[in-house]
Amino acid sequence: MTLEIRWFFPGTIPENEVEDWFLDNPRFGERLTEKHGKTREDIYLLTPGNSDIGAKLREGKFEIKLRQVQQEFIDLAGGVSGKSEVWHKWKWPYARTKKDKKINEVVTNSFLARTPEKLRVTIWKQRWQRKFKPASPEDLDPVPKSQKDLSWRISAELTGLQIKGAPWWTMAIEVCENPDDPSPFFQQSVDWMLQDYPGPLLQIDNSSSYPEWLALL
Repeated sequence: MTLEIRWFFPGTIPENEVEDWFLDNPRFGERLTEKHGKTREDIYLLTPGNSDIGAKLREGKFEIKLRQVQQEFIDLAGGVSGKSEVWHKWKWPYARTKKDKKINEVVTNSFLARTPEKLRVTIWKQRWQRKFKPASPEDLDPVPKSQKDLSWRISAELTGLQIKGAPWWTMAIEVCENPDDPSPFFQQSVDWMLQDYPGPLLQIDNSSSYPEWLALL
């Protein structure tokens, strides 16, 4: 289960504002570079008329997510607004290693052959991610990329997109895999992450999930 908020913007990531802020911010831990951005192609299954479900092929996995709740989020102190959403996610890893390359090709080709072109879309992504944990009621601590044993975590991502020949970018903050109520950590995470954010206004008009965003393109 995840509680998350996401925004989309047309064009490339503003390099001297958003990209530098996310990659080279001392509060966020280790400095990230271009090479830390993970590049991949995701193939999305479109579900016209139903933005509560998202499905895609991603790096040898079939992922499906179901939206449980959508609420308006307003941070009066920071002037941030958006749509906070609770999602349940499932994964089927059909190709776990490079040795499964043939399996990956078979599944991908079968998906493309059996899904009408108008019901699927491929998105190229370059994605940077950071992970955090609460340090106090007001602060978060960065979590090293090598640490894998968190029962739950707070994460933030910045992703450059290419879809239908056009550049976009997206930013998201989420609390995931927490068995208890994640809401207090969510508010804390948004406040802490965005306290020095220098980029375009983060408003509800440009906040949506991937399924909602794809439905509008």
